[in-house]
Parts: sequence; structure tokens; C-alpha cells
Amino acid sequence: MPFEYQIEKELVSVRGFGESSLHECIEALHVVMSDSDYQEHTPVIVDLSHISYTPSFHDLKEIGAISEELCQKFKSKIAVVVSGFLHFGLAKTLCGIIEIHGVKMNVFFREDTAKHWVHDA
Repeated sequence: MPFEYQIEKELVSVRGFGESSLHECIEALHVVMSDSDYQEHTPVIVDLSHISYTPSFHDLKEIGAISEELCQKFKSKIAVVVSGFLHFGLAKTLCGIIEIHGVKMNVFFREDTAKHWVHDA
């Protein structure tokens, strides 16, 4: 799996590297959610800026279908870090889907900006 994660008291960091797929992205989130140290009210930063994967329209529909399940486990802010404008736009679309379920999500080009946002009240 091209993902690693770190759970700290006030932040969960998930990072992707190299080639990936929708299945691997979803599996990485399930691994984090099932970790005994994970607390559902801890903010999450998902750094996809070093990953080689662009979701298709079908992938976005599939993410939308499972978003309610994911949002039941993630109760705090989710920040996504991306490297290009296409991924920024796709992540913004995902933000709209996720926010329907009451979870605040935003997309950024820089991790420091994402960290500031997740910790800002």
C-alpha cells in the first residue's frame, strides 16, 4: 500500500506515495479508522501531493456512495493536500459530497496551510 499514517493526540496524518488506486485510497482510510489509537474527533490531513492517481468520474461516484460510511468515523475536519489544479478541482468536488454528511473538508496546496485550517476554530 503506498500510504503511511501517523496518529498523534491532536492530528492524524495520512500520506500517499507513488502509484495508487481508489481501492488503495479507501483501504488506507479504513486502516486509520480501525487503529485503536484513532479518535474520531481528531482532525485529519490527507497528503496526496506525491501520489500518481487521478480519480475517474466513476471513482467520484463510488466515493460519494461510501462517503456516508466514512463520515460516520471522521467527525472532525479533513484537509486534503494536493499538487495540481486538476486534483484541486476533484478534491473540491469531493468536499461538497463530504460536507453533505456534516463533515468539514477543504483542499490545499501546502501542508502548513492545511494544518492551520484544521486547528482553527
